[in-house]
Amino acid sequence: MATEKPLFTKEAEDLIFNTARAQVVSTVLWRGSGRPGPDFSKELGALAETPVLGTFVSFKKDGQLRSCMGWMNDGAPLAEALRASAVSAAREDPRFPPLAGSEFESLSMEVWVLWGMTETTCPPEERAGAFEIGRHGLQISGYGRRGLLLPGVALEFGMNNLQFLEAVCQKAGLPRGAWRDGRTVLNIFEGLAIDRPFFDEEIAAERDEAARENRDADRRFDARQYSWNFGTPAVAPAASRRAAPAPEFPAVRPAAVAGMFYPRGDEQKRMLDAFAAASAKEPACEAKAVMIPHAGWIYSGELAYRTLAETKIPSSVLILAPKHRPEGAGWALCPARVWDFGSGQLENDLELTRGIAGAVPRFKLDTLAHQREHAVEVILPMLARLAPGVKVAGGVLGFGSEDDLFEGALRFADYYAGLKNPPLLIVSSDMNHYENLERTEKLDQKALDALETLDPRRLCAVVAENRITMCGVHPAAFVLEALRLAGRLSSFRKIGHTTSAAASGDTAHVVGYAGYLFF
Repeated sequence: MATEKPLFTKEAEDLIFNTARAQVVSTVLWRGSGRPGPDFSKELGALAETPVLGTFVSFKKDGQLRSCMGWMNDGAPLAEALRASAVSAAREDPRFPPLAGSEFESLSMEVWVLWGMTETTCPPEERAGAFEIGRHGLQISGYGRRGLLLPGVALEFGMNNLQFLEAVCQKAGLPRGAWRDGRTVLNIFEGLAIDRPFFDEEIAAERDEAARENRDADRRFDARQYSWNFGTPAVAPAASRRAAPAPEFPAVRPAAVAGMFYPRGDEQKRMLDAFAAASAKEPACEAKAVMIPHAGWIYSGELAYRTLAETKIPSSVLILAPKHRPEGAGWALCPARVWDFGSGQLENDLELTRGIAGAVPRFKLDTLAHQREHAVEVILPMLARLAPGVKVAGGVLGFGSEDDLFEGALRFADYYAGLKNPPLLIVSSDMNHYENLERTEKLDQKALDALETLDPRRLCAVVAENRITMCGVHPAAFVLEALRLAGRLSSFRKIGHTTSAAASGDTAHVVGYAGYLFF
């Protein structure tokens, strides 16, 4: 049963806002000090046990989004949801660096309390009439993806019902028109927003106290870089003289998108047989790296397989992919011993994985970042078919600046150059997303022209300047830069380019795909 609308007085709203704010201040200024944060049960009193759908805490800095994170578990106590969303908004939004005390004056904070999640039951084509702008938020799920937009988003951006539906589809990584698809589920919910300036004299005094104790609020270390797994509290190494205990990781990374992005069982074998029939019978070269797409097999699987089939696959590969999910470390290597892909398994190259983590400090061994990620997994059955004994290391690159990217590539290049038997580097990336066919082909060509210069900085610049939604631009730039610095990059070969329209017939909402070899 959906949670009911809580009835909050003005005083209750003050308590909710101030308690969340106190937790943010504690997280930013006192984390790792042993000083406890606010006691939510005590501060909120009777409000603490109010059942809610979830809460979100968001920040704006000088009018621009600075962070927004939430915690949802229908029927959970308000205190539990509020504390979790306050902590994550302060330090775990993968799009931004953690908050710093020096920003407090320029921040406004908005706390959302949500309730009443219900599934729409009308025919999909009538969903635009199932909710009210300003009153309802939307959540859509389907094809292994899910996206949520708060009620305030439609008001802030002046959206009508159709635009709001298209926006939540984009948030989920689905085509804009996916809300019309009966295989997607659309939920609506309601919420209360408490929006106020963040800074006041009390906050200023606490920040001064932290400064007197030499707790530098401006040290913007990325707290996620020190997390082990599943949200374990992160502590900078200097905060403790005792070595942290070795983390315990699951032995198997289970399949997350088998049966969605690619089939299981006999159907998986049938599709692989078809891919093989359309590909080279024997590898024609020994590439240092490849770039292949990671969409559903019906759209891009044949091109991905055909590209892999053109090169000899050594005993080990490293797949680097974009980070599509917010959870986990920003740069994360999977530490599980085995990858499962629904109809089989491949061994993880743990020696390579740990070697990279040691060489590139930004990479962390982190299970959570890989728990729902599809961009590595969809490639695994293809590798198992082409090279059954191959070991696979897998990493995702999310949060980080361009400086972080190229610094990481420099460190990786030093490590890679010293390997006696280097792995094949696989860049997992789709091209431009969810625009019409003509524009997709035009933007894809701009990005591919930049890629073919073998200049990773030019690739990043062209993608940014033209707002090309090439999701794997950072993995591609990382690999090109590392190969260039290691003296292993001299040429490329284009295997192909296609779009989702070739399979779906939909020319209005198109994703591009490309296959390349690098030597």
